[in-house]
Order: sequence, then C-alpha cells, then structure tokens
Amino acid sequence: MTAKVQTNHPTVPSDTFATVEDYIIFLMHRKAYEYASALAEGRNVLDWGCNNGWGLPILAKKAQRVGGLDTNEDRVKEARERYPEYAKSIWLYDGHNIPFTERDWDVVISNQVIEHVPDVTSYVKGILSGLSDKGVVLFGTPNREIRLDEGMKPWNEFHVTEFTAEQLANVLREHFRYVEVYGLQSESEIADIERNRCARAREEARKRGTGQQGILRNTRATVKRAIRSTLPDALVTGLRDQYRRIRSMPVAPQMSDAVTQKFSTSQLYYTKRDLKTAVDLVAVCSNRPIETLS
Repeated sequence: MTAKVQTNHPTVPSDTFATVEDYIIFLMHRKAYEYASALAEGRNVLDWGCNNGWGLPILAKKAQRVGGLDTNEDRVKEARERYPEYAKSIWLYDGHNIPFTERDWDVVISNQVIEHVPDVTSYVKGILSGLSDKGVVLFGTPNREIRLDEGMKPWNEFHVTEFTAEQLANVLREHFRYVEVYGLQSESEIADIERNRCARAREEARKRGTGQQGILRNTRATVKRAIRSTLPDALVTGLRDQYRRIRSMPVAPQMSDAVTQKFSTSQLYYTKRDLKTAVDLVAVCSNRPIETLS
C-alpha cells in the first residue's frame, strides 16, 4: 500500500495572510520548526513533507545540513525556486522509494503530515529508512480533542485521521522504542483564537452530519471538494469568503500590522501538561533514549 499523501492541500502561507486565524495557524506550524531546531544544532535535518520549503531556513540556522521532500510536484518546484541554496537537497517523493541511499539524517521533522496519510506504517517505514541509528523524528499534528466529537470524521477535507495525544503515542510506539508527546499551549489569545476556530468548524460538521439534510450537505461537500481540487488556492479562499458574507456566516477578522506585532511564536510553548486542551501536538520519537524537551 502506498504511503503517498493527498497532494492538493493548499500551500502553507508564509508571506501574506488573509485573516488573523490564518496567521495563528502559521505561528503554530512555525513553532514546530523552531522546536525541531533545538535538536538540530550541528546535525543533518530532513523536512519530510516540506510543502513549499518554508521551514528549511528555520532549520538551517542551526543544522549542519538540511533537506526536504514532498509528494507534490508543484510544491517541490516552488521550494527549489524559493530556496535555490537548498535546491539539490529538495526531492520529489513518489510515496514508495526514498530519493537518497544514505541513512544519515539525524533529525527528521514531519509536520502536519501524519493526519493526511492513509497508511501510517508505510509512511513511518519510509522515514526510518533514511534515519541514522541515533536519529530522532518529530511528528507535528492537530489535536483531535479540540477539533472533533467522539467518532466524528475530520471536518478538514484533506485529513484522513486525527489523533488524541494517547492515540498518537500508541500508533508511534509500534515503530519507536521511545515516544514523548507534547502539547502546544499559549497563555495569550492565540490558543483561544484557534480553539474557537475549531469549535465553529466542529459545529458546522455536526450540522452536516445529521438527518436527511446532513446527507444532502455531504453530497454537496463532495462536489465542492472535487471542484476546489482543480482551482488555485487563492481563488478558493476568495470564493469561500464571498460565500460566507452572502450567507452572513462568520468571517475571520482580517489581518493588519497590529496583529503581527501582537502575536508571535514566543507566546507558544510545548508541555506535557493539559494535553486534552493543547492546540497542536508534537511527538518526539527515537529507537535510542532521547533527551526530552520541556
């Protein structure tokens, strides 16, 4: 079975943001790279699922060598164009065969990927095939606890499976001897903004899943997903916001310079406490004893 992930996920924004919520999501994703960078000093670091490569410069600040790979040809092309200094170490992955032969990656970060993967075993085996004997892998992923009801399928159309902290640990312990799971928290408004976004999406998912109306909504959703997969990301975002305004649905607050000055990754931190309320999760995994991070 292939380990290939869905390849029509929107590009991770790293330059401009339409809404405050978009910016918060970016900060959450960036924090995972900053977190991985703490393990990267003087080591070879691979970004497994690098998207358009935006995390590579963060890792490169401390790493000896960085690389990235992705299953999306367009994203790989964009990454090579954005960061020509890393272009020779950014690979297109076919979901079966890793594009390098040496097992010399000391740290692998696979951020916001595992929830897209239909076959976790093949996916992890691919990562292990390039990992050094003392290597460490970090898996960043959304926290199911704040996003879904019991038994609810992911409302994010690109996600196959979302995990609680316990579920994530159990899945990864099938492949690694040592697994430590941390939750992303914030004492600022950042956490509330993300939790509120997820609560709205969950409520919409509840409505879509009830009775005959739910069946009709699910049918319409399937058609919309098929259409969206053929349209540019920017056009999809614009059409979605226009539709919300017409229907008087909530539209996330628009971005401003004041928002970027107010919020930053310094207000986010990982901890083992309160995992049920964490806005994101990261699992630190190895087959050798690892120094846990707090």
